[in-house]
Order: sequence, then C-alpha cells, then structure tokens
Amino acid sequence: MKSSVYYFSGTGNSYAIAKGIEKKIENTTIYSIAECRKEKVCDDSDFVGFIFPVYFLNTPEIVMKLLKTIKIKNDAFVYCVANANGLPGKSLKSADRALKKSGRAFDALYYFDMPGNSVVFYDFSNSQPIRDYRLEMADHHIDYIVRLVKDKIKYRDNVIGSSPYIKAVFDRLSLKYLAKDYFFKTDDHCTLCGACIKSCPLDNITIKNNEVKWNRNCVHCWGCLNRCPNGAIQNIATEGKPRYVNPVVREKRI
Repeated sequence: MKSSVYYFSGTGNSYAIAKGIEKKIENTTIYSIAECRKEKVCDDSDFVGFIFPVYFLNTPEIVMKLLKTIKIKNDAFVYCVANANGLPGKSLKSADRALKKSGRAFDALYYFDMPGNSVVFYDFSNSQPIRDYRLEMADHHIDYIVRLVKDKIKYRDNVIGSSPYIKAVFDRLSLKYLAKDYFFKTDDHCTLCGACIKSCPLDNITIKNNEVKWNRNCVHCWGCLNRCPNGAIQNIATEGKPRYVNPVVREKRI
C-alpha cells in the first residue's frame, strides 16, 4: 500500500500534522503544495491526504488550485485535515467542492484546533498553556485520524460555527482589500539575514538595495512574520505581540 500527503504550511502546524501521519502510515511520502504548485500532479497512491490551515474561514487558494487539478486513481481513499485557531468555517466544504472539479470527492474530512499564528489587526495568538494543550491533543488526534484512514472509514466533520458564510464573506473582503503584503515592513532589528526569504513558501520576498521587499504574491500564511529570528517583521498593529512557530519545525523551508 502506498500513501501520499500534500501539505501547505506557514508556521508549521500543517507540516507537523503531515509528519505525524508520515510516521504512522507505512510507505507515506509527504509533499509541499507550495513546491509542486507549478506542476501537473498525478498520484497513484492508495491513500491521499491534504493537510492545510484555515485562512479567513476558508481553504487557502493555493490548496484549492491543487485540489481542482490533481489526478487521483479512482479506488484511492482521499481525506483532508483542516486546522485552525478556532473554527473551520466553510473550509471543509470548499475543499470538497474543489476536489470534485478534478473528478473525485473526499472520503473523509477532519478538523481540529491548533495554536494560532495571526497577530495582525487583532491578537489571535494563544497563551503558552493553551498552545501546549493543543499540541498535545494534536498528537492524540493524529492517532485517531490514522486509525480511521487505515480502515477507510468515511467521516465528515460538520463543525462550522455561527454565521460561517457571512463571516467568510467579510474575511474574504478583508483579505482582498486590507490584508495586502504592502503592509509588511521591517523595523530596526532587521539584519538582512534572509531568513524571511527562506521561510516564504511562495518565494514572495526579496532583498534589494538593503531593503526587504514583498512582491504581491502573498497568501498570508504569516510565516515571515512569525519565523523572523529577530522579530523584525511587522504588519498592522503587530509590534510587541507574541510570535508562534510549531516546535516540530527545524527546516528553513517547510
């Protein structure tokens, strides 16, 4: 039996889930969605998983594009795991609808809470005890999901929260008109070390004329903001707020 997992991750939560599944399902290979975004993906695995964070109560657009185009064999068991600091909104339904455009549908849809990484506009981070609790529970939740996947149990999480579609529309408008990458900047702590370039999954950051530049191809994963070793990257009202990186992350790119 062959297993594949495709993940998208900014600060490591989805990456950590993918690595956890890789350890528990034999013959699993994990793939970065950012790394294969320019390829036509055909997968002949028996189990195919998609792991992604919830952005603005929805599925990240980069994930949607892969779901709409990937080719998966008809008898594969296909599942996804959405994770967020709160609720999935319409992310699971959107992901299912996107995959159907490629000729398949999900056999299982899962959601669970992970620590938050957004401190832009408003501080949505968590206290350290809540972070520790969610990370501990994530390990148990991965075990549960792996058992269901191995047994090919069809399952669909239905948690969406109150007024998910109204909130999703509001958040999508915020994403379109407010959460632009031209609000990113560096402060006096920036050493031009280039860590932000390596942490960006979409190669959206460059250094030119001794200045860090964001180049209008941002998916708002907040990876650069949270993974800067000097805490030198800022956005709207982020000064002095905590940063978060999943403790599993060791690589410069994930």
